[in-house]
Parts: sequence; C-alpha cells; structure tokens
Amino acid sequence: DVVDAIRPILSAHFKPALLGRMTIVPFRPVTGPILRDITILKLGRLAARLAESHGLATEYAPALIDELTRRCTDADSGARTVDHVLRSSLMPSLARELLERIADDDLPGRLRVDLGPEGDWRFDFDDP
Repeated sequence: DVVDAIRPILSAHFKPALLGRMTIVPFRPVTGPILRDITILKLGRLAARLAESHGLATEYAPALIDELTRRCTDADSGARTVDHVLRSSLMPSLARELLERIADDDLPGRLRVDLGPEGDWRFDFDDP
C-alpha cells in the first residue's frame, strides 16, 4: 500500500499527533489523455462564461488544446497548471481583445481560439 510506504517519511517530518489528524491521500501525476480531457473541460467552462456574458459561441483549435496540455505536462502540479496557464496567459490576451472589440462596438457572435505562428494565441472573430 502506498500510504504504508510513505508513512515513515511523513513520520520523520511530522509529529504523531499531527499525522493522526491528517488523511493521507497519495496521487499519481495527471498526464496524457486525462490531462487533455481536463484541459478541454476547463476550456469548456471558459466558453460557457463567454457565451453567458458576451453571447459568443467559442471553439478551440485542436492545436491550441494540444499546446495547453503540453505546457501543463512540464510541471509537477498537473491539472492545476491548466488553471494557471489560462489565468496568466490566455485569459489576459483574450480580455484585451474582447475589450478592444467592445469599445469599437465590433463583437461578432463567434470566436475561434488557435495558436499563432509564434506559438502565441490567435483569436478569430466572425459572425455565425
């Protein structure tokens, strides 16, 4: 059992009273198809927010999904990295683009998010 294997290591760092109050939940890193599915799920939530707040039908290019998944495979934090990449990179770029279009009163009904030639985000807007 994994818990039994790591208990001596934990006991070396934590007092028995504290360990007695903890539930040890070992996990394996999330990788491959599962990480890709999580990425798709989180992008779907973003698309739902865009539909609700701006009436945008959003789709994501497979290359974008692959790149996001690849960026998250490099880190030890697994699926949490998806949130970080979305919040720190994709969403700020998208917000700037949306604000410019809203200010120009030019917000079409459809958005496709893809990768640009330099690996940056590309936002293609058009009317359905």
